[in-house]
Amino acid sequence: MNESYMGTSEQLCRLKVLIVEDDFINMEFLVEILRLYVAELFRATNGQEAIDMTLNQSSSIDLILMDIKMPFMDGFEATNTIRQHGLNIPIIAQTAYATEFDKKRILQAGFDGYISKPIDEKLLIQTILNVL
Repeated sequence: MNESYMGTSEQLCRLKVLIVEDDFINMEFLVEILRLYVAELFRATNGQEAIDMTLNQSSSIDLILMDIKMPFMDGFEATNTIRQHGLNIPIIAQTAYATEFDKKRILQAGFDGYISKPIDEKLLIQTILNVL
């Protein structure tokens, strides 16, 4: 574990995180980072899978990292649907859309946090801690 996050390990080590990402390389990158910090990782490759997993395991998932641009159903629609079911699981958008306008739009759409790609490990961990 990265020494700079040793003090946060208690807070993170119990987390069960759903990563929603359609790109294999991005998924594996996030898994490699998060497996060092969290208790369990779930994977979904599109918004519909994320909804299904969240509704079926809502008591098990503590945090969702949601890609914005995905096939079949994007992150906006998936997040909106999750929120319509009354689930208040923190959802962090992870996206290549990096302008201030994009960030504002994402946060207004019901996401609890935002991180732009390429993902920086320290910023990711800090963003997770900020939304918990």
